[in-house]
Amino acid sequence: MQKYIIHRCLQSIIVLKGVLILVFLILHVTGDPAMMMLPPDADELTYETLRKQLQLDDPFLVQYGRFFMGVMRGDFGNSLLHEVPALTLVLSHMPATLELALGALVVSLFISLPAGVLAAVKRETFYDYSSMGVALLGQSAPRFWLGLMFILFLSVYLDLFPVSGRGTIRHLILPAFATGLYSTARITRMVRSGMLEVLNQDYIRTARSKGVVERGIVLRHALKNASIPVVTLVGMELGILLGGTVVIETVFAWPGVGRLTVQAIHNSDFPVVEAAIFLLAAIFVFVNLVVDLIYAYLDPRISYG
Repeated sequence: MQKYIIHRCLQSIIVLKGVLILVFLILHVTGDPAMMMLPPDADELTYETLRKQLQLDDPFLVQYGRFFMGVMRGDFGNSLLHEVPALTLVLSHMPATLELALGALVVSLFISLPAGVLAAVKRETFYDYSSMGVALLGQSAPRFWLGLMFILFLSVYLDLFPVSGRGTIRHLILPAFATGLYSTARITRMVRSGMLEVLNQDYIRTARSKGVVERGIVLRHALKNASIPVVTLVGMELGILLGGTVVIETVFAWPGVGRLTVQAIHNSDFPVVEAAIFLLAAIFVFVNLVVDLIYAYLDPRISYG
């Protein structure tokens, strides 16, 4: 196990280095921070002076080498807009994004696990068809549309929840549901398909013939053995939620990393974009490592050498 973890950590370092290279390349061919920071009527001398101050007039490889060495020290440079360390700025917004992503995942699991199990146990009944219908609806509806509908009916008309912002649990409910319903659809379908496959296995029929209570068969035997693909999907969904909350954070004015990154892209604030993407990629890689280790617990036949 220790050898496997070391191997995966080395792979993760390579992946994160690739992320840094891609982000640096893409950002530096899509905009000029000096041009964005200056007013439209700025003269050429002012423009060249600012580029020199920002060290943007150096050769590309020199800029990348300086950037990479700074990352090794945990320094992404200062935000061009806010004039504070970019990593510090991103980390200050990260709790809001983690709160929203985890809240959405809790909503998703709370709905999808019972719905998927019930759809498999009650196959080809009203419960099955209604669960799959709701799952299809949740996966088809755009997140921004769900967010706007929640605001319109539950905040504006019924005045049950705040329209925007972050503070109490009431502020979290609407964005968490708007974000989590899309993941709910996919996890529900995965739970149902996994349960249907396991419920037809010989050991399930043997347990029933011995008189084991049906609820015990479903929860202790079937669900655990059907959960490996579900755990994989949940790990992927968490990574997607961390990086895909941009629209919801914008709709609900949620002060997370996604909203900060959109503003940084709009203002060509390269250090903030690089720090945000690197941090989100690192979390995603870590989540995938944890998912791999959970496999061994769920299925004792799996071992890592």
